[in-house]
Amino acid sequence: MHRNEENLADMVNRMEENTPAATEPSLDLPEEQADAQADQTTAEVPTNGGSSDPATPAPEEAATTEAPVEEVEGFDITTISLQSWIEQNSSEPQFENVRYHKAAIRGVDPNDTLIVSDLNPTGGEVDGHPKRKLFLLNQASLSPVLNLPGIMMHVFNNDSYRILHPYGENVVLKCYGVKTGLIITMCQNVNVDEGVNLYIPVTRLRLKKKDAGLNVPDAMPSDMAAVLTEPVDMEAVELQYKQITRHKEGLNTKLDVINWLLAKQEGVTDVNHLLQIDDVIINIVH
Repeated sequence: MHRNEENLADMVNRMEENTPAATEPSLDLPEEQADAQADQTTAEVPTNGGSSDPATPAPEEAATTEAPVEEVEGFDITTISLQSWIEQNSSEPQFENVRYHKAAIRGVDPNDTLIVSDLNPTGGEVDGHPKRKLFLLNQASLSPVLNLPGIMMHVFNNDSYRILHPYGENVVLKCYGVKTGLIITMCQNVNVDEGVNLYIPVTRLRLKKKDAGLNVPDAMPSDMAAVLTEPVDMEAVELQYKQITRHKEGLNTKLDVINWLLAKQEGVTDVNHLLQIDDVIINIVH
């Protein structure tokens, strides 16, 4: 084995040895102690070095005794494997932050274990280049992805990732890849100002690994523009997301709070935290 291949194999082996088994995130999230700490959480489940998020994983879904679901027609959107999707889309300009690193390592199936890197969310440079984080995506041939083009992708620890897919004229599907399949936040693409669009979470969908496709419900409010101008129930928001308490001055309408929450998601790499913010916004608009 050449030295470069040997070094890469050793690195991959160390990453796999230090990574605990992933579980689907708990949506009953604990309170976070501070904004700064919340922004630096790292994964929906314990990370390669242990997550700082104290969220307790939900029990595993029992799915070992059911017969596999055959591929059938009749879905609005079908699925393909994460491996196939990355092969087809990773070279697109909108995914410049995510790089797919092909490597031949003896004993490792390149279709099942992908090596990718994503820009470091806190910035920085290494040897004059933007700092990147290296990830392994295991079971990539079994992990489902919606068979749609994407407009954004980020990779997190423990085989988790987030991909945004446009669907139709005003829908964006924000898909979180987790151990059991996909957790999908269905968003309405709303133009709130000239040249400014927000992807506003409206409802939550789930897709298991065994599912061959997804049917998209008609869940978009027809009066979203009017809803956004309504006064916000700040007390209800604080009960769901205590971090907003120190920043609520000047947040009067639902749009004010949603803008603040979406900005809060920037740089967050913990799937539990991202889902929590999505849930708060869903409750605000309903």
